[in-house]
Amino acid sequence: MAVRKDFPLLWKLLIAASGVCAVTFVDAFLVAPVKEVTKTTVVSSESATKLFSSTTPIGTAPMLKSLLKKPSKVLTVGVEYYPQPSDDLPEGSLDVLSMKLRQQAKVSFISCSDLNTIRLLSKEQETAKGNFPGPIPIICDSESSMILEDLSEAGASAIVIDAGSKDALSIAESASSNDLEIVWRVSTAEEANEVLKSTNEQADIFMLDVRADDDVGMAMIPQIIDVLPKSSMAIGTLHDPMQEDGAEIETGKKLKSLGCASVYVKRACIGDKEDIDYSSFVVGGLTSKASKEFKFSGLTGSTNGHFGGVQARSSIKWERTRLSVERNDEINHDNE
Repeated sequence: MAVRKDFPLLWKLLIAASGVCAVTFVDAFLVAPVKEVTKTTVVSSESATKLFSSTTPIGTAPMLKSLLKKPSKVLTVGVEYYPQPSDDLPEGSLDVLSMKLRQQAKVSFISCSDLNTIRLLSKEQETAKGNFPGPIPIICDSESSMILEDLSEAGASAIVIDAGSKDALSIAESASSNDLEIVWRVSTAEEANEVLKSTNEQADIFMLDVRADDDVGMAMIPQIIDVLPKSSMAIGTLHDPMQEDGAEIETGKKLKSLGCASVYVKRACIGDKEDIDYSSFVVGGLTSKASKEFKFSGLTGSTNGHFGGVQARSSIKWERTRLSVERNDEINHDNE
């Protein structure tokens, strides 16, 4: 830009400065969109399969703990999906189950031991991002060996590790390096202490693998909880679903009174038509303020005693339980 020689010095400086500002503005306009596009691409690729992930110390599960340990101390409930080996599930049935467990039954987490099932459940849960209720974590509870990298890519949020296993710490290290949080399965106070020692007191979720429906198991639970840091949390386990008169509800409430922040119901779902009804029943029963007089509504059907309206817990008869009793009777008869 040509500047007349007779212009005052101040005008010359102003003209020169305006030229520099113009160049800077153009450079910023050209560069900024490139940075924004790059950032967007990275975020979308990271969120493709992992719903809940964090870089954590070995053996910890801070993200999962934030979802399961409520400040209000309301009990959270997780269910296991354990389909029968012979079942050939219709296409899309897992999507429906996953959606209804989140929206209707209002479970807090789903546990599963099959890699492909975890992948399908996680994919459906991903569709709930940004909605209410939002996605719930899928936890791998498997005693068999599994490639942890595949498990992470399938969308699992955490893995349950047996504290008593000789390879427990090495599995935890590998899991953490694959962005999997850790739930420690313990059956004694000594095992809990060993976990805390090996993780420098950092371990924060413990699944209590003791039977809470007998006096021996019930006595062990306080012993385990007493050694846990206040910042950690305990998950009580209900091993037997669909008990007579809904006895598991009272057992689960006892677990809460002893200090468990969450309850895990084994084999609550097996791929049959009662999966959602039972999950709704057990979540409603465990989170209700009522105790022995707990009642619920919304379940229908004549074969299992659900006739709509409000039903007393003692009137519930699950068809799954009836069929199981009949099969056992047949086996015993054949063995006689």
